[in-house]
Amino acid sequence: MLIESFSGVRGIYGSDLTLEIAKKYGAVFYAHLKETSKREPLLVVGRDTRSHSDAIKDNIILPFSEVIDVGVLPLPAVEQAVRHFRADGGIMVTASHNEPEFNGFKLLDGTGAIVSAKVMKSIIDSAHIRSVATIQSAKHQMIRLRRDEALSAYVALLELILGKEGIEKIRSLPDKILADPNGGAGIALREILDSLAIPNVIIINESAGNFRRKIEPNGASLKYLKRHILRHGCSLGAGFDSDADRVEMLLPDGKLVDGNAVLGLVAGNILANHKGCAIAINDATSQSVRKIAESHGCKVEEVEVGEINVVEAMRRLSSPLGGEGSNGGIIIHPGTCRDGILTLLLVMKIISEEGKNISSLLASLPAFFTKSDTLVFSESPDKGAIRKAVKDHFAEKGFHFQETGDENGGLKIVAGDSTFLWMRFSRTEANTLRLIADSDDEAVCHSLLAELNKLLKK
Repeated sequence: MLIESFSGVRGIYGSDLTLEIAKKYGAVFYAHLKETSKREPLLVVGRDTRSHSDAIKDNIILPFSEVIDVGVLPLPAVEQAVRHFRADGGIMVTASHNEPEFNGFKLLDGTGAIVSAKVMKSIIDSAHIRSVATIQSAKHQMIRLRRDEALSAYVALLELILGKEGIEKIRSLPDKILADPNGGAGIALREILDSLAIPNVIIINESAGNFRRKIEPNGASLKYLKRHILRHGCSLGAGFDSDADRVEMLLPDGKLVDGNAVLGLVAGNILANHKGCAIAINDATSQSVRKIAESHGCKVEEVEVGEINVVEAMRRLSSPLGGEGSNGGIIIHPGTCRDGILTLLLVMKIISEEGKNISSLLASLPAFFTKSDTLVFSESPDKGAIRKAVKDHFAEKGFHFQETGDENGGLKIVAGDSTFLWMRFSRTEANTLRLIADSDDEAVCHSLLAELNKLLKK
């Protein structure tokens, strides 16, 4: 099944996602950028390391006369390249956290961010009715290869956000950190660290396209990192997905660090210098992050899950950062997407500044317990009926509700000031329902998630 959402397009290559589909989207995106820019659009294109990413790239850029090809780079670096080259838009060929048989692409506007939900809906609708026979390739296509310049521009962005003192702190960290790009676009990490003269990161699995584990970094896929962490005497391990916008971290004892805790740790560090500001988070983020923001006098706005929703809210609020604790995604201004490499460097900076180990830093955060689950339905479910059943059930218990988006959006079931349940149908994985429970009481967290699961499985 081809998944088309405001997060991008993806599917199994050769069946769900074909080169014809790539051509259609390329033609529609070209027309959109030409209309909005009022000129022949300049496009930046990058890709991850999947074996079919080159073929998709070659077909999706066919209508464009002027293309800057930045090659294999992490998504945040491709987004920065759009800004650096003053391009009208960009395309990142990737299936992100999906497995190697999948591929896809993310469409970027002139700010480098993923295009808005409204624009993406229009592009999807147009692609559905576009005939391949009417697509014309550019008569004179000029493709400039600019990977090195794009990588340098991304390093400059990291230097801007981290600051000279911050980079010095990272360099002086006595701990060793393990990083696993898993053969994805994160293999650029070594070049980035060399440019920043950061010596204390040990990198494994750097062979491009050689995915040694499941691509999505999570507790199960990163479990094997424990032996590498212990072997190399590291205090922390980090695993990336294929476009390196996502990172998950593992402690030496094999425990995965909750993404909410990472967001909270970074938020506390940055907001100490931005007291009284406003930040944007998705509605599935743990209340621990809200508590940290409020301790710095900062307001918190919740939006529907989806990176672009957070980015747009950050612009509106002039936020120094935003994030999605539910997936470990941290967005730091002036960046416009989750950035796994920047997140890891920020955590290293905080460890060095505080002079404490990561476990002690995590223990100092507000104590909330977060548990998640996933339900996959064998066929397309009646989403409206499911939402109604859940609301009816918990309304009888006196809970109240917050909703974001349409029937695919988030439904937050709130119990008092310190507990919530949350559910949302995935926009990138068919028939998949995400569930989260969050509470300052671990027993309540587990029991409420079990109750919701039981209700949904009836």
